[in-house]
Amino acid sequence: MSSSATAVPATNPATLIFAGLGVAAVAAASWAYAHWGMPWEFLAGDEIEYAEVGRRLASGRGFTTGIIYPIEIGWGVDAEHPSLLRAPLWPALLSLVFRIAEPGPISVQLTSAAAFVAGAVVSFALATRLAGVAVGAVAGVAVATCPDVVLYALFGGTEALFGLWIVVCFALLATGAHGFWIGAVCGLAYLTRFNGGLLLPMACLLLLWRPNRWRAPTACALGFVAVAGIWWTRNALVTGDPFFSLYGITLYFTPDVIPLNGSLLNMIEPDLTSAAAMDPWQKFQRLLPHALIHWPLLTANALGLAGIALACARRDRQAWAFLGVSLATTVVIALVAVRGRYLIPFVPAMLALGAAAWWRYGGALRIPALALLLLMPLLPRLPNELRDTKLAHGFVDKLPGLGPIDPGAAPTFARCVEPHDLVIAFNAPAIHWRANSVTLHMTRTPEDFWYLVRNHPVTYVSLPENHAVVAQERFAETFVARPECGRGIFARR
Repeated sequence: MSSSATAVPATNPATLIFAGLGVAAVAAASWAYAHWGMPWEFLAGDEIEYAEVGRRLASGRGFTTGIIYPIEIGWGVDAEHPSLLRAPLWPALLSLVFRIAEPGPISVQLTSAAAFVAGAVVSFALATRLAGVAVGAVAGVAVATCPDVVLYALFGGTEALFGLWIVVCFALLATGAHGFWIGAVCGLAYLTRFNGGLLLPMACLLLLWRPNRWRAPTACALGFVAVAGIWWTRNALVTGDPFFSLYGITLYFTPDVIPLNGSLLNMIEPDLTSAAAMDPWQKFQRLLPHALIHWPLLTANALGLAGIALACARRDRQAWAFLGVSLATTVVIALVAVRGRYLIPFVPAMLALGAAAWWRYGGALRIPALALLLLMPLLPRLPNELRDTKLAHGFVDKLPGLGPIDPGAAPTFARCVEPHDLVIAFNAPAIHWRANSVTLHMTRTPEDFWYLVRNHPVTYVSLPENHAVVAQERFAETFVARPECGRGIFARR
């Protein structure tokens, strides 16, 4: 840290508690206001896939899933198919919630809300540690009212929990916590989203400045292994590879828009020469400039990022560490797919560190800068946010006027299907959640579809009636429409 930084004001414990509760109340009210009028339903297939694993964990069936991508069929298509795609911590947390509450979207969204509120409070604590309770309150309220942070807390995905672990990691570093616990939090971030593993080298580098310079980084690495090793052991037992992940295929995903069920995950043997694929290096060259121009940290709160830049100019190690890990994450997503949701979880830590930086290093500008940091949500975004974040904002804004989301044939279909039935579905997560039968995502190609039908006891198919496969004469010879089971439901003859 720079020796010329402003001293941290002393804080009365009662004031600290009152301010922390105030930040929690603002965050809870902000989430409730944003959610007002929205249906208590799953908003995306990813949410259901995480919740499905959590529901099975809660019932004692382990890390298994009934929602299967075609690329996974080598591990079976039975009711105990191992979960191979999703990171495990969010489903594990949901399983604890599902033991005391009804498994479903209300429980999932409220758990996401709790992680969001906790993230705002820890952001308050981090900024308070670095710059005093008043700056901490500014940081906490900025997190609680940041539109992008609130947006992804409305969904039942991993963003709010991942953001919580990031800011907890920086808070532990700021408080001088033991390296083992810092590494354990890095492990929790990794098990929430696998790119969270990038926190480990960042933390180890910062810990090199402590006395006995190698002891703290070694303890950090051991803490990480102690947490992540449980998952690695499970993977080794299931797949033979402790570091197995289907996410490796995402390196070859095309960034161009493709139809639903049109990705490489929807192919039994991914064809890297197909329109669904792109060379990773070519993709990286194309996407990295776009990711940097529309950097989610800049569009979420430019003043917070400016505070990070100011601290970096003053040789603040935590600011440099934050900038390094967020840029490394940007490089990684440019190899996969540039989406705002991958970087929004870094915003709470950015706002806490940025607010503290303005107080410590901003001189006469610190008060106007902190005020403007709070006002950023009311100002135009320059540059515009990434496409997925913009679309998500528009989707959520329209939800109150749309009424209940129609999950297709799922409610009616549940009355026809038996638990042992095998289903291929265009909207596999929604179909599975209601019907609770093993459900395969629809394949990208007709050839893979017929391979599944030929080699597995497919009982039902749920597809739009204008789907290309449905139009085939072969389909009419194999399946018959069952309108009494729902729209677009076909049963095997």
